[in-house]
This record gives sequence, structure tokens and C-alpha cells, in this order.
Amino acid sequence: AKTEQTPSIYEAKNHIKTFMQMMFAHDAETFKDRINIGLKLIERTDGLAIYEGFKHGQVLENYSKYNSRTLLEIDSIQVNVAIEPYNGVVYARQIALYQKERSMKPIAARFELIRTYRSEDNPFGLLLKNFTFIGYNPPVKTREEIHE
Repeated sequence: AKTEQTPSIYEAKNHIKTFMQMMFAHDAETFKDRINIGLKLIERTDGLAIYEGFKHGQVLENYSKYNSRTLLEIDSIQVNVAIEPYNGVVYARQIALYQKERSMKPIAARFELIRTYRSEDNPFGLLLKNFTFIGYNPPVKTREEIHE
């Protein structure tokens, strides 16, 4: 059922965290399932734009070709749930793991959150929209921080 209750800051942050993990952390075996989960948490046009970028970059093919995968570390999520639509920003680092190499790509985006129906596929009852990538230059972690 659609909730009339204002979501907590924790629900909003967990919605974003779940979306980011599904859309930006996967491998050849989990890619399709994770993308499908992520697409249920974002407005259709925004989600398909991200997916088209993956297709254009041949992400799935490269996972298989190079036996690689990606992980995601979220640096911070800021969300304002005081007014609707809720809005915020997320800062993260996507780490590509190849056989013995690692590379880091910063990912940051501004977004809005609207209330929608809660379901098994969308337990927080929120939907991302106007998901727009923004610049982000995080400090480089030392070798010790990377291996912790």
C-alpha cells in the first residue's frame, strides 16, 4: 500500500544505498539480476539511460572477457526529507577488480525521491527520479586503506 507516512531519513538512505549497490556493483553472473532489481527503484527513463550506458560500454561483455567485477563503496548520502519531492546527493567509488589489478571510478549524483507504493520489489516505497551524475574527485586512498 502507498504510504501516507513521511519516510524516515534511514529509509531514504537505504533506498539510495540499495539502488547504488544493485546498479553499480556486479559481475558477469549477477549483472542482469542486480540491474533488474535496481531498475525497480528508479523512474523508468532515468534507469534505462544508465542501462544504455552499460550496454554502450559493453560492461557485461567485459566482465566475461576479462574475468572482472565491480564493487561499490559509498562515501556519503545526503537526503532532505523535509519537503517533497525529497532531494539529495550520493557520493561513491566504483572499484573494478581485474585479475591482479584494481581501478577506482568516482560516481556521484543528485536525485529526487518521490513516494510510491511499497512492494516486495520496492520495500521503502520510494522511487528515484531526475538522477543526474555530477563531478566528484575524492581523495585517493593509500595502499593500506585499500587493503583494510
